[in-house]
Amino acid sequence: MKRRNWRNWMRGASYVLGIGTAYFLVLSFMLMAAGEKRVWELFIISILLGGLAIAIWPKEAQEKKKKKLQLPKKKKKFYSRPTLYVGRSKDSLM
Repeated sequence: MKRRNWRNWMRGASYVLGIGTAYFLVLSFMLMAAGEKRVWELFIISILLGGLAIAIWPKEAQEKKKKKLQLPKKKKKFYSRPTLYVGRSKDSLM
């Protein structure tokens, strides 16, 4: 079986176990509310099913973070009042 196919099967099984956990938890709480005395077995089974569902969830391979395309930063334009250049050119000042 291919690795990806195996992951999909394990994810599906984990979903089924999670739904089973929720079902058993609701059932055990309903039976407790109805006054049933021995519901702890059902409660413990639901907790174990939940742990199993978490345990078999496939671990995803950490994908390399794609570096964002960084555009060159634009120079900020400072608009100030015009400067009078007396006797000098603007280029010689910079």
